Amino acid sequence: MRRSSPGTVAATPIDLWRPESAIHHADTDGRPGTRPDPSWRPLSQNRAGQSFSPPFPAYVSGHATFAGAWAGVMRAYFGTDAVPFTATTEDPHAVGAPRSFGSFTQAAQENARSRVYLGVHYQFDAEGGLAAGYAVGAHVHANHLRG
Repeated sequence: MRRSSPGTVAATPIDLWRPESAIHHADTDGRPGTRPDPSWRPLSQNRAGQSFSPPFPAYVSGHATFAGAWAGVMRAYFGTDAVPFTATTEDPHAVGAPRSFGSFTQAAQENARSRVYLGVHYQFDAEGGLAAGYAVGAHVHANHLRG
């Protein structure tokens, strides 16, 4: 159900509850089978270890869009998606935890999914962002990265 705030029906088809709000206020969604979990916290934490959810709109995921654009450019540049690589992060909670991928798409998909686990986006936000990003990446490669 689309909501602009707990207990209020949204005015537009893209005005969505963020996952964190939906989990905390599930008892106000008008469906008797859903139960709230007010103690649920997103996985994102600041350096002090306090959970937070950044104030981003749900749809589309900007993070997924950036990842899709990156993957789209890389696939076009290398002429293949199947380029294995290992990357690291600057996240203070994951320093020294490299991730290995078999393709650019695999990395972009994991990047997009991470925002679902953080309570910022739904999976359809991630999928929409990836699709937009892949299209942007293909356009950039075809029109702006000519040698």
